[in-house]
Amino acid sequence: MLVGARVADQGVLQGIADRLLRMRREIGAGKIRILADVDVKHSAPLAPDYTLEDEARDAWERGGADGLILSGAGTGHGTNPKHLRRAHASAPDAPLWVGSGTTLENLPDFLPEASGFIVGTALKRGGRVDSDRVRAFVRAIAKSRR
Repeated sequence: MLVGARVADQGVLQGIADRLLRMRREIGAGKIRILADVDVKHSAPLAPDYTLEDEARDAWERGGADGLILSGAGTGHGTNPKHLRRAHASAPDAPLWVGSGTTLENLPDFLPEASGFIVGTALKRGGRVDSDRVRAFVRAIAKSRR
């Protein structure tokens, strides 16, 4: 988690932007990009008035993120397209990545806001990556970008 503070089943999670940015500078890794998870799954903000919009804007503007990831509420839960739009409205210049639940069927729900997708299960058949599914997914994204 890059910014803010949240509570989860593991305890209190605290943002690490200051340490992460300092370390990136100290080791000369400026070309390494930081994708920050917004509204971290399996957690809730400690400050009840700290919204998804606040977190997206803070991660982008104050936390130094190079892009933002929005995922579902928990493992196996799809990303809510409305959350992507809310993050886009509060950090319009930030590249937004969909972190979970993208399928060929719901791909249009995330466009045009999504800059990228983290996809696993939708590309598998029988537990293995299926090249036909990968090609179909890539074609659908390319077609949407025209």
